[in-house]
Amino acid sequence: MVFMHGNVDQAFTLVEDCYLLCNDPGIGHEKPKILGKHLAETDTYICNNAKLIPNYGEKYRYGETITTSFAESNVNEVVARRMVKKQQMQ
Repeated sequence: MVFMHGNVDQAFTLVEDCYLLCNDPGIGHEKPKILGKHLAETDTYICNNAKLIPNYGEKYRYGETITTSFAESNVNEVVARRMVKKQQMQ
């Protein structure tokens, strides 16, 4: 699901449009109940996390960090060292 650059209202509209399409008998989706369930979960996720969904384009323009790859890389390196040396995590 695309969150349209942090635009939560537009994301709600897109989820609603998808929900209406999946229930359209003219389209005849194979499993409309399952798709409807996933769309409802997506809607709930957006609703619960609306304040936390960032506008990555805006963050990029202001030079803010938009990725955590450097932190993930460090964690992976530490885990790899401990696994090779059979050390216990403390």
